[in-house]
Amino acid sequence: MNPSESHTRATTDHLRAPLGRRWVLSCLQIMDQAALFGSLYLAAAVSIAAQPDGDIQNALNVRIHVENFAFAVGFAVIWYVVFALHMLYDYNAAYFQEGKFATLVRATMTGTLLLTAAAAFFNYGIVTPFFIISFFGLSVIFCIGGRLALNYAVLRTRLGTVHAKQLLIVGTNRRARILAERYQSRPEMGYHFLGFVDTTWSSKTAEEEASAAIIASFDELATYLREHVVDEVIICLPVKSHYAAIAQIVETCEEQGIPLSISTKLFNIQNPRVRQKYFSSSLVLLISSSILDEREMVLKRMIDVVSSLFLLLLLSPLLLLVALLVKLTSRGPAIFVQERVGLNKRVFRLYKFRTMVLDAEAQMAGIEHLNEAEGGHFKIKDDPRITPLGRWLRRSSIDELPQLFNVLTGEMSLVGPRPLPLRDADNIVLDWPRRRFGIRPGITCLWQIAGRADRAISFEQWMALDMSYIDRWSLLLDFRILLQTIPAVFRGKGAY
Repeated sequence: MNPSESHTRATTDHLRAPLGRRWVLSCLQIMDQAALFGSLYLAAAVSIAAQPDGDIQNALNVRIHVENFAFAVGFAVIWYVVFALHMLYDYNAAYFQEGKFATLVRATMTGTLLLTAAAAFFNYGIVTPFFIISFFGLSVIFCIGGRLALNYAVLRTRLGTVHAKQLLIVGTNRRARILAERYQSRPEMGYHFLGFVDTTWSSKTAEEEASAAIIASFDELATYLREHVVDEVIICLPVKSHYAAIAQIVETCEEQGIPLSISTKLFNIQNPRVRQKYFSSSLVLLISSSILDEREMVLKRMIDVVSSLFLLLLLSPLLLLVALLVKLTSRGPAIFVQERVGLNKRVFRLYKFRTMVLDAEAQMAGIEHLNEAEGGHFKIKDDPRITPLGRWLRRSSIDELPQLFNVLTGEMSLVGPRPLPLRDADNIVLDWPRRRFGIRPGITCLWQIAGRADRAISFEQWMALDMSYIDRWSLLLDFRILLQTIPAVFRGKGAY
């Protein structure tokens, strides 16, 4: 199988479906914002109608002043932050489990208290005790109702498989089969069980009782992970008799940046890269060579959303001007769209201002021999396909600005390993650089500020910088990289 065929198989139909996980989470966030504004409006209307001189007609004709609208928009941001910090927008948010009801009520109560404090500070007379009670009750009802409706849609349509985590279970013993059955019988947990990994069935009975097939052996697991989207692997093997196999599987998952859980009742590990979680009565340990702190990841995502939206609004005149210049100076569209490999090897469409001639992709084969970069990366300093305007756009990094849309939609982050084109990802020979696929790619990274595209930075050094970023990650490191990116861009060194 050649590399292109490998990626074709990895990007199957369910991964390219438009109704994917990001779409579901976006719908959830939109519904929560609609619930917020609807609750504010109805609570205000009810409060006015409840006054001695109030009537239903005046209540329904509540006038929206500029200051009230500004207050509501500001509070909408706070509302999103509160819900995000309560993990109501995490991976399995669309699967509204029983425990989420109490969490949603707590988040709504926190938001209501913040609304009360803000109203008192800004002296909003309409926010009375009756308004607060009405708002709290309405927002709880609307948010729960919206989630139940989305949960119903996800579980009863093909969207449930599209949205779910892709899961492998290593082992075919009784514990592995019971765990697989539980995941398959509880789709609300948000997992799509792919199959078992083992050399053979543990017994004839196991094969007969199994609800899925063995899709890879221990030796074939690394190849399977390279060629397919897998979000999590669970090991259900006896440690004593399978220690060597488990050690190899752990190393394989670590190299490729795939979270690994070990189903065990024997020990409890405490480590910054290990987290306990429970499924039914089974304890599993989540081991990840990528970022694990979920609360910090929520803040990172919040910063991405707010910053990208602000920058898109601020830079919109520049974006329109550059798009016009690209159209006027060369034939073809203003925006260049290219498939890149993102989080967990999911392929997404990256946006840039076009800096090359229209048939640049077709000319690629003819200039492969001119490649000046090492490893799987392709780069030449005097690329004949680059337009005069495109050379300036690259040197100033303005060509990267449309990627703010990728950040806003959740396909990228402001800071993270640069997303590789399919060609470059296919040309990665070793497995250890694949750990970069375990986190969301970014617009800027350590490689960008360490010489950007300069030939002094080899492909292996670039990958090593990505591993260093993953191992050292913190919000403070992201902030430092963003600050150092600004002078790097102005220097323009190595950008071509």
